[in-house]
Amino acid sequence: MTERLASVPTLAELAMEPARIATLPVGVIAGFVVELAALQQQFGARLAAAGSVGAEASPGPQPEDRLLSATEAAARLGISPLTLLRKRHRAPYRDFVVPTGTRRPGFSLRRIQDYIALHAGAASTARRPVLTGR
Repeated sequence: MTERLASVPTLAELAMEPARIATLPVGVIAGFVVELAALQQQFGARLAAAGSVGAEASPGPQPEDRLLSATEAAARLGISPLTLLRKRHRAPYRDFVVPTGTRRPGFSLRRIQDYIALHAGAASTARRPVLTGR
């Protein structure tokens, strides 16, 4: 004899009364797990679009972004890939890192372009001493 539920609770109801989970059949629990996995993926995509946890995405259209390998990112920054990987935990390089779920980090093209655009003028306007002939 199998016991039937009068009605299946919603996720919101289970969040309010977690003890009810113990009374659910395994098939219903499996359905909730699938539903929660889909929600988790959507939440993760939203956070990734925002740039980081706690950051709020601007309401306007976002510029295109793509994931760069360490080699591609280093070429754009003018440093070696090994240097980038070694310094990826320090500023400013940590701002470019995008977790990929693997051991190899990815790097945000948009963040690198923004950084280069912000600092491009600084390199060209730096004053150097003028050498004069004596």
